[in-house]
Amino acid sequence: MHSNDATEQRNERNKWSVKASEQSQSIKNPIREIMDNFQAKPNLEKRTISLALGDPSSYDYLKPPPGVVAHVCEIWAKQESNGYAASSGLHEARVALSVRYGPSRARKSLDHQRSAEAIADFERTKNSLRAHGQARAREEREFFCSTSSSRRRSDEEDEEDRGDEEESGSQAGMIGASNERAAATTTTTTTTRAKASGGEKVAKNSRVVVYPNTRGKLSARDCFLTHGCSQALSHAIKVLAEEGSVLLLPKPGFALYQTLCELHKVECVFYDLDAENRWEIDLLHVKKLVMENKNRIKAILVNNPSNPCGALFSERHLIDICECCEELKLPIIADEVYEDISFGDRCNYLPLASVSKTVPILAVGSLSKRWLVPGWRLGWLLVHDRNDILKNGGIHGALEKLSQVTLGPPTPLQAALPFILQNDDSVWLNETLQTLREARDVCIHKCQSCPGLSIDSLPEGAMYALVKIDCKLFCEAGIADDFAFTSALFSEESVLLLPGQCFGALGYTRVVLTCPVEILVEAWERIEQFCKRKIDIAMKKKNLSGDVLINSEFGRKTPTPAPASDEEIDDVFSLEETIRREEAIY
Repeated sequence: MHSNDATEQRNERNKWSVKASEQSQSIKNPIREIMDNFQAKPNLEKRTISLALGDPSSYDYLKPPPGVVAHVCEIWAKQESNGYAASSGLHEARVALSVRYGPSRARKSLDHQRSAEAIADFERTKNSLRAHGQARAREEREFFCSTSSSRRRSDEEDEEDRGDEEESGSQAGMIGASNERAAATTTTTTTTRAKASGGEKVAKNSRVVVYPNTRGKLSARDCFLTHGCSQALSHAIKVLAEEGSVLLLPKPGFALYQTLCELHKVECVFYDLDAENRWEIDLLHVKKLVMENKNRIKAILVNNPSNPCGALFSERHLIDICECCEELKLPIIADEVYEDISFGDRCNYLPLASVSKTVPILAVGSLSKRWLVPGWRLGWLLVHDRNDILKNGGIHGALEKLSQVTLGPPTPLQAALPFILQNDDSVWLNETLQTLREARDVCIHKCQSCPGLSIDSLPEGAMYALVKIDCKLFCEAGIADDFAFTSALFSEESVLLLPGQCFGALGYTRVVLTCPVEILVEAWERIEQFCKRKIDIAMKKKNLSGDVLINSEFGRKTPTPAPASDEEIDDVFSLEETIRREEAIY
């Protein structure tokens, strides 16, 4: 008996016992959780068009600035940067960051070509499309809503349009009133003009916004090189928020924020972005959340320009954010990976640190978006700490320790960073922004022709448009939400979009602007056909069912599930590659 027990114990010792840790298994990515259930296959009769992946290089359409790739190749060829760099980054790279993002020179927006004639033409076309679709839109609303509510919504839209025009007209006056932090807006017909205050280059028929750089001194020690913007975000969260504390995140927002918080065992609390007000931060909601969570909130994360909303915050709103954070004593993690990517007419990109005199800011960025090379995985974290609040809290030392875990991004790319940051790529950037602007305009034009789709706020930055889906209109056609919409669209038209649920935007879908215009137009034509087809189906069912269906169906809290497809689905389209790349591009 004793011999048998000893044999069993020996056998147990000889067995392998390996399993994933609880922490690794607890990590969740909202995009993957949603898209793992995305079981649809493309229509094989139509080529697949993906407007889902936020990778500016995916279509081999947008290229990095001239000279950048050649310089990187030269660095690799010299083989002088093959060794380890300091854990926080090469000194010369950190110095280059401190020069570009410090106070040594006033930064300015680039010379976007914004002629009044082009803007007026766009508005005329927009109004024409709106008038053309007004009768059809009214007919749809009458089928699914009461006459009174339809009239009220129409009045609100008209009033909103008038309000936008009034605010646009008064923007210059509002900017001029923001004292020393105000942006100086200049319109000129001369090609170049020097000003006594330091010089200003102005393109013909363009509007250039020059703002005083009030950021405090930035030294090389305030700059940390990271593996892309994602690691910079991870370091910023880890250094400010301990386990069990709370971080305020935007909603809608990039899903990686939540994933990183959960990795570091930090609780996520979401503040609202206002869809009716250019997706600006609802600061009253922020204050309410801080009161509810008392001293548990360690920082607020602000993303500008915004993914997925395409929002671009004005200087006035940035000042309001800083004043709110000063009142609440909240440090800011500023995700500015889309820096300089602004193509609207209302305002230009401004870094948060340029309008803050008191609030400590950890700003993160990378080469991924602004320079269109997400695969290079070179990012940074900048400590803007005018009053030494972060320094006195030991933040610099803690960031040094976090950097020692992975020893920084590839050394040759770090060695190339000074050239990349100091290179004058203004002509290239203007062309790139104009390309994105044209793609944005295509989305606005085409969306207005799609029944059931709309855009709450005009995209002005980043690389995305967030499109609203009127799920009530599509419900009778078996489309209950944004997930069902994108799934059916892909199955029938081979156009791939990410549902808004991936970003906390229920009832929306995100459209990427970085594909060639001709492909974007084709995609929107398919989307238009899809929407009209589904609305026609819904209207026919509505006519057959009558008023009884109206009262019973829309009184339910749980929408009717989509009807089964007429065709048997033999295989499942996998989004593994798309999801994997979407997770990595930061």
